[in-house]
Amino acid sequence: MAVSVTGFGPAIAFAEDLVNASPVLLDGDVEVEASGSLAGGRFSVTGLLAEDRVSILAEGTAAGQIGFDGTTVTYGGIAIGTASGGVGTSFTVTFNDAVTTPALDALIQRLSFADVSDLPFPIRTLSLDVRDALGEGLDEPASIFVAVNSVNDVPVITSAGSVAFVENGTGIAYQARMTDPDLPTNPIPWSLGGTDAALFTIDIFSGAVRFRDAPDFEAPRDANGDNRYEITVTATDGLGAATTRDVSILVTDLTRAASLTDFQPVVTIASGAVPRLLDPSVTFIAGDSLAGGRLVLAGLLAEDRISILAQGSGAGQIGLAGSTVTYGGTAIGTAAGGVGGDFTVTFTAAVTEAAVEALIERLAYANASATPTATRRLTLDVVDAAGGHLAAGRAQFKAESGAGNPLKGIDPRFPAPAFVDLDGDGRLDLVAALRDSTLMAWRNTGSGYVALDGAANPFAAITVRGGRPTF
Repeated sequence: MAVSVTGFGPAIAFAEDLVNASPVLLDGDVEVEASGSLAGGRFSVTGLLAEDRVSILAEGTAAGQIGFDGTTVTYGGIAIGTASGGVGTSFTVTFNDAVTTPALDALIQRLSFADVSDLPFPIRTLSLDVRDALGEGLDEPASIFVAVNSVNDVPVITSAGSVAFVENGTGIAYQARMTDPDLPTNPIPWSLGGTDAALFTIDIFSGAVRFRDAPDFEAPRDANGDNRYEITVTATDGLGAATTRDVSILVTDLTRAASLTDFQPVVTIASGAVPRLLDPSVTFIAGDSLAGGRLVLAGLLAEDRISILAQGSGAGQIGLAGSTVTYGGTAIGTAAGGVGGDFTVTFTAAVTEAAVEALIERLAYANASATPTATRRLTLDVVDAAGGHLAAGRAQFKAESGAGNPLKGIDPRFPAPAFVDLDGDGRLDLVAALRDSTLMAWRNTGSGYVALDGAANPFAAITVRGGRPTF
């Protein structure tokens, strides 16, 4: 069989971005002549590089048109062969009995070329050959020189467009990342812009973005004041090709747990109905917002009583009017329970760190049983508005009786006793109203209480009509 192909080649050039984007026709002006049958023969294109792709650009199924579904090649809607390869290797069409010379001519004119590399090899020689079933065909394969001219590709930013960053942090708030299709290992400089760019720095080589000053969730400094900082990162290659990405950095609130220190883990308390302060000297540090939170003292036995020893309404003083707890005369919460069950104070919006510390220092314990249980484990917790709990230990309390009771000998029926350090020795002394409307005082010796009689009683000349002495 004699076959001739004219008009194919001899050379063609494509821009990289054109053949990267989609396949293009190799040569749409080719003439084929053949004598004899092509049935059982084949058509091939060889010389492809690994980055090259050769295929068929389908037209349709109408008369004179080439169709292609990825495997079957048709001419005028009739199958003329089966295609294979073309992905970095030889492209071949094996013909069936329906193939004709016009079909082959149309097929060659629909050959397509593409290149998938961003760093394409500049030239390759593709060879076209036609053979019949006996292996006869072109005397010399037809050749075409295909050049692919490189173009500068824009860098591609691969990092996300939004991130979250916890307040007070000083590390990397956003890591910009990109690839350069032309020089993937070559560093490309970064720059920074956008509405809130002045609040940030960017490492020109690594793309690491940091806050100039650690952000504060409670005091946002972004333009909108919503803790969402808007910046734009830009990567620019050596030839001036640049790409940008708008980035939103959301600053989130740091969850802070409240803490309590200097709270005695074990306290020995005398039995009896006279309330005694659990711990008059603690340090409380608030976590997140206390407003709407609560103080809880749990673990009480049926015989236990927890209350607040009020001081007054002066600056820094804890007061109690009914169930309303005040600090410096301002309501900070509502007290409930404490009689054989959990004692709670639910905080108002006016509560402060100092108020809670003062409140804890005025928590008092009493026992209503003549035969008290020796020990119990009470748990103090401060729950903030976000549900965060106090990071603190637990205190154990033990009721004392007999010689171990430091209040032995003091009439427990005195109304509303108060505790105050009268002599500045760091120990809380006892003051109570007697039945004859006079005030009596007892000095805390560290091992018990000694009555201050006569001139030793600083309240000897004071008379009261009921009520609770406060200091």
